[in-house]
Amino acid sequence: MPDATPTPKFSKARVVAGAAIDALIDILLPTAIYTLLAPTHLPGVIRFTIGGYFVAAKAGAGHVSSDDPGDDATSVTPARGAEGETRGSNAAFVRMFAFGAAIAAGATAVTLGVRAAGYSDAAAIAAGTVLLALVQGVRVLRGHRKVDGFALLVLLELAATIILTSISNTPRFILIRPSFYTAIGGFYVLSTIWAERPLMMQVTKPMAAEGDPVRAAAFERAGRESVRFRRAEQGMTAGLGIVLLGEAILRVVTVWSHPESNMLVTSLWSQAWGVGLFVVYFIVIKLACIPVASREVDRFMPAPQYPAQQAS
Repeated sequence: MPDATPTPKFSKARVVAGAAIDALIDILLPTAIYTLLAPTHLPGVIRFTIGGYFVAAKAGAGHVSSDDPGDDATSVTPARGAEGETRGSNAAFVRMFAFGAAIAAGATAVTLGVRAAGYSDAAAIAAGTVLLALVQGVRVLRGHRKVDGFALLVLLELAATIILTSISNTPRFILIRPSFYTAIGGFYVLSTIWAERPLMMQVTKPMAAEGDPVRAAAFERAGRESVRFRRAEQGMTAGLGIVLLGEAILRVVTVWSHPESNMLVTSLWSQAWGVGLFVVYFIVIKLACIPVASREVDRFMPAPQYPAQQAS
């Protein structure tokens, strides 16, 4: 009689779709908010800043979907199964995004309130940004028993937000500010290359494990014992760091090479380079690194047990 226990279903397509949705949100959200606020006749710098507040809300919420069995928010239990895993992941994202959106709305209210009180756009933006950074910083600290690498990265970016806000609030500078965050992220990614678990080793585990705890264990063993596997993961991590730094540089060049009179078009073009770099990056690792890592994981999988062997 076949085993009635449901097996976890894993979909690489769902992971890729989630990543694509994440990228589209990050790319289009600030520009969409900028456009939607056009009837308010607020200055472009204020509209772009408000868009940035809500991008921060999305960043604080994490990814749209996750299939990492090791993730506490999405772990599969016998009672929940794969469907429960998906619901748990989505619910966690919605909950964190709603919390971040409330913070962004508060920062927006502060910015508009300070501006309505007669203060300059720079003062209004600084007030809202400081509120956003402080509340998000407290949330990150309270959410981690210790300040791990990712939490430290978020705190560094929040500190950079406050510092950059005090430097300039011209439309061009607002558009290039994400370059500083991307550059910080790039350096962080590069710093994990020689760590026990390079960043891409954490990112690729869900797809490599395919929802199978046995394969997940083989993945971890390959990470400890296979030189070829670690080199593949280190290569993917180094490539990601280089892409992030390249995107930061190209964004600055694009923004400063376009006229300030058309910031909407400049905003879209400044992000197009990043999309192109990531497309090239994913093609390269798909062809050069992922097959090597996958073969090494296969090598550490236990041999299949046939009925005759089980009987003996």
